[in-house]
Amino acid sequence: MPHLIKLGEVNGGRGAAIFELDTCAGEEPPLHTHNAEDEVFYVISGELTFHCDGQDFPLKHGGFMFLPKGLKHGYTIKAGERVQLRAAGAATRRMLKRRERRPIEFRSR
Repeated sequence: MPHLIKLGEVNGGRGAAIFELDTCAGEEPPLHTHNAEDEVFYVISGELTFHCDGQDFPLKHGGFMFLPKGLKHGYTIKAGERVQLRAAGAATRRMLKRRERRPIEFRSR
C-alpha cells in the first residue's frame, strides 16, 4: 500500500501529517485504536466501508470520515476494487520507519 506523505515533519516528529493512500482489497488495516490522535479521511476515488465502534459507514468519491482518538476503527474494500484516500493525522511509527528506508516522493497537485 503506497503512502505518499503530502505534508509532514522533516525530522520525523509525532506532529501532524497529510498523506495519500492508494490501496485495494486485502491491504486494509486491522481494527485498531489511536489513543493520542484524531484521524480524518477523504475519498478521492473508489468505494469502501469504514467500521467505527461497531457501526458501518459506506463512503465513495467525495466522502469524508472523522475518527476521534480512542475510537476503534478500520475499513474494508470490496474485492477487486481500488481506493484512493487522502488522510490527515499523526504519522505512525511504522510510516516513519518506512520513510527512513526509502525516499518519499513529494509532489504538488
